[in-house]
Amino acid sequence: YIDRNKKLKEQKQSGMLVDAYTGKRIAPNEKSDLDHVIPAKEIHDDRGRVLAGLSGEALANSPENLQATTPKINRSKKADSMTVFFAKKQPIEDVEANQDNMRRIDATVRDAYEAKLARAYYTSPAFAKDMASAAAKVGITMGAKRALGFIFAEMWFAAKEEFQRIQEQSRFDLGECLTALGCGLKRGFERAKEKYADLFSRFFSGTAAGVLASLTTTLCNIFFTTAKRTVRIIRESYASLVEAGKVLFINPDNYTFGERMRAVAKILATGSSIVAGVLVSEAIGKLGIDAISVAGDIIQTFCGALVTGILSCTLLYFLDRNELMNRLFHVLDKLPTIETEINYYRQQADYFERYAAELMDVDMEQFKKEIVFIMILPQLLQLCILKKN
Repeated sequence: YIDRNKKLKEQKQSGMLVDAYTGKRIAPNEKSDLDHVIPAKEIHDDRGRVLAGLSGEALANSPENLQATTPKINRSKKADSMTVFFAKKQPIEDVEANQDNMRRIDATVRDAYEAKLARAYYTSPAFAKDMASAAAKVGITMGAKRALGFIFAEMWFAAKEEFQRIQEQSRFDLGECLTALGCGLKRGFERAKEKYADLFSRFFSGTAAGVLASLTTTLCNIFFTTAKRTVRIIRESYASLVEAGKVLFINPDNYTFGERMRAVAKILATGSSIVAGVLVSEAIGKLGIDAISVAGDIIQTFCGALVTGILSCTLLYFLDRNELMNRLFHVLDKLPTIETEINYYRQQADYFERYAAELMDVDMEQFKKEIVFIMILPQLLQLCILKKN
């Protein structure tokens, strides 16, 4: 700062000093100040400057950032940036007339400042370290995601095989279905370990493998004990209850009573499955899985979605294919309800509308002749009989 001030003082004494902002000469007997184009505080607080490891004092007092101007402009600007200074709309004639030039100087100085930061940071050992660290983190993340995706895919394919096997059976049993799905998930996990043992050893330590094994056991236990928790889950599913109430009381699709009960049961089953998935996801999060930066969110999200998908599919299969449920809905269909009567009268109204439409096509003149003929037909028959006798 002292060196820059000394050089500008020599220029002023020789009559060569020019106000950087207004372009006017500063006479030897006039006062002049040095203005920080980029305020020293802004440079000091700049995180980019800290990351580059450069001295804030050296940057603030660089020759391009120290510009000669009048005390009036310098002391009005204070420690503000050029943008803030203009926003305050100082009533200074020289400032208002030279805003474009002042903005241009500010942009030029800032470009030079940013170039210094970039050059210092990108050529520093810190950048090489940060780049290597970031590349390693991304690589590990992608590798872990692929490994987890493979594991979860194997688990889902095994569960899907169980679904297909259950679908081929003529008799559907909910308990057997849940048990089979749990065993399918275990089998899928074992398949993944057999196929990608090397991948496991590289990307997962013994602790991570133990977490996944524990997670699989937890999921199986959830399927084995689902029936005991269904009532509590349905009670928490407000949105599903509202939709079920709409079908039950309004019946917009004109279901029969039994099919209406089946539709309501399906809505509640789907809603309870969603709630169950959320509860499982939260429960897994409480185990500390979310603390694993690479895989925590993936595991938590997958488990919640897996529980929701398998539980909803199982319950919908049960409601559609279980023999006992089908008999129950068939019995409900036969129960007399108000809507049964309403549907009957709706049907009769349809018949009358159809009949009225057919009447519109009748030839009225011919219709009158046929009526007259029908009316005199008994008399003609009587005359014929009398004439024959």
